[in-house]
Amino acid sequence: MPYVTSLASAQPSSPQSPVRSLSSNKTTKPCVIVFVDDSAKDDKYWQRRKKNNVAAKRSRDARRVKENQIAMRAAFLEKQNDTLREKYEEIMKENQALIERLSKYENV
Repeated sequence: MPYVTSLASAQPSSPQSPVRSLSSNKTTKPCVIVFVDDSAKDDKYWQRRKKNNVAAKRSRDARRVKENQIAMRAAFLEKQNDTLREKYEEIMKENQALIERLSKYENV
């Protein structure tokens, strides 16, 4: 008799994670695990298991690469944002200095 269970409540990573917040919010179907009796585990079963294990590893590796790329992009954008803020502040100070300098000549 096969045993069936659902893993719908298992949710990886917290909502506070920056990588999670950058990824799309796809909903996934609940995972159903079916346990197979030892008597039903023939060569065809083991071939499917091996194929599935390889596919699962490939999927995990691809997800890990994608998450790393997103994290690197986020770090780059944060650094670029800091640089642009500094330039903005510098330009605003220069603009204010020029306004004050110009106002001296307008009052004459």
